Amino acid sequence: MEISIKNFETTLPKILEDINTSDVLSIDCEFTGLNSGVTKYNALDTPHERYCKQLKNLDKFMLMQFGLTTFTYNESSGAYDVCPYYFYVFPFSEMKGVKDTCFTCQCSSLRYMSDHSFDFNKWIREGIPFLNMNEEKRFLKIFEDLLEKNEQEHSNALTPENLSSSRRDFDALSPDSKDFLQGISKIVDIFMADSDKLSINIENLNGFQRRLVYQMIKTSYPVGIYAETVTDKQTHKASIKLLKVSEDEFLKKISDNHNKNLKDLNDVVGFSHVIRAISNSCKMIIGHNMLLDLMFTISHFFCDLPTDYEEFKALSLTIFPKVIDTKVMASIHPFKDNLQHTGLKQLYTSINEKPFKKISVSIPSDFKNYNDSKDYHNAGFDSFATGVCFLTFKDYLGSICKPSISHLTVESPLLQPFFNKIFLYKVVDMMYFDLKDDDLIPPRDNIFHLEFPQNWQTKDIVDLFSKFGPVYVHWINDVSAYVQILRMKHSYDEIIALVSGHLNDSIVRIKHYTSSSPKSTNASNSVQKRPQLEKSHEPPPAKKSKTKSDASLTRDDEEFKPFKECSDW
Repeated sequence: MEISIKNFETTLPKILEDINTSDVLSIDCEFTGLNSGVTKYNALDTPHERYCKQLKNLDKFMLMQFGLTTFTYNESSGAYDVCPYYFYVFPFSEMKGVKDTCFTCQCSSLRYMSDHSFDFNKWIREGIPFLNMNEEKRFLKIFEDLLEKNEQEHSNALTPENLSSSRRDFDALSPDSKDFLQGISKIVDIFMADSDKLSINIENLNGFQRRLVYQMIKTSYPVGIYAETVTDKQTHKASIKLLKVSEDEFLKKISDNHNKNLKDLNDVVGFSHVIRAISNSCKMIIGHNMLLDLMFTISHFFCDLPTDYEEFKALSLTIFPKVIDTKVMASIHPFKDNLQHTGLKQLYTSINEKPFKKISVSIPSDFKNYNDSKDYHNAGFDSFATGVCFLTFKDYLGSICKPSISHLTVESPLLQPFFNKIFLYKVVDMMYFDLKDDDLIPPRDNIFHLEFPQNWQTKDIVDLFSKFGPVYVHWINDVSAYVQILRMKHSYDEIIALVSGHLNDSIVRIKHYTSSSPKSTNASNSVQKRPQLEKSHEPPPAKKSKTKSDASLTRDDEEFKPFKECSDW
């Protein structure tokens, strides 16, 4: 179902209900860009390094569309009741004080979205606004302070101190401003003397003049008049409306104005209500290659992303305590042997073939039937396809148990090894970020850091290491690279000594990989403040990364061994 600002308010109650009654939620996001090119990714990036690079490369890109699909198992039919939504989100609001957001776009990303029928006009004109939690708290404080100020000023309006202060303020005005206020005062006196008139508009005022009028009304007419700004919807010109009120009516006006501010703020928070409901539900969240989805969702709707990787891990678990990445699932046992590719489109096709049995779904008539259409790169369909792949994988796990389990619940311990592991894209010897536990870092004692002249090419590097067998070259920049020896037959120090002995060029330098790689910063040094969420599932802080003792376990990690050795399968 397409959701824009036009139908968001009316559909929000159902969306929240679907979230809270579902068994599983799957998500997908579309962005204005993916990579600013500020830093280059490397096939040997550690999770810490990749996160820091990703953080720089994503700066100022914007989330355009958010896909959410809810899955609820129907025991009587054996199918899943499915509600796929996609939301256009755009950070624009006419509420005073909301910043006019600036963001960047990547040409290739916009062209790609255009090729897949993304409606940019609808995104801009009908996108749902949003605020993160810090901005919402800032506005709440402003409105509370304003309410207190208005009540205090009204109660102190007739005190001698206030009257004396008003006189001094008037004396300090320029002659033109004094003449202006004296003219306004005559208009107000005539209005107050006319018992038939209950209100009057003072028009054609600039901002400074409106401020003077407000100050004059508060001091010279503290009882019996309430002033408010009215903006013409056609001309967008502002005027001041004066109303005759009793004391009780005046206080009610102050209260009503405060409640209106809160209502306007609630409208501007907009789509953030959906994301917070997802977080508060503590439901399992499914994504595909979902690092960017997590980073954008946290930064747009909760708080700025921390610069420290360990802080990001803890923050992610605070907001979404249970996530599963289907790309990680598809890349390891027992799924990878039955799959040729791990892209979402290929996975969604593969689950129709043996040994998998695609789940049955029931989609209400007022939702688009994704069983009959495949709108890839629409966030709604991609979230739907991601959820279907996960649930099909889940049932496959149950089918290979001994005895088989016809319906494996999403709370099954068999799914625990996949929790909170996010796919690490294009790293040769690591597969995922581990949000909950230590990242398993291979020792990389077959990798060397090489510095060389700018005119060197890959062949020059391969020739230098030719006596040690096949190598991979991972370029860092024009004058440095990591060199990975595929079959180590010499010790680390022996190789460095042998290579150094054949170097005639003083510009060429070789050293250990570990001595050249950046060290992770300590999470305790981070000053990033986490959002205070109204729930009780905050996890313990994530731990520092540790090094694996066996690099051969990188792709089939120790924690996944039960899938190979379990006697029940």
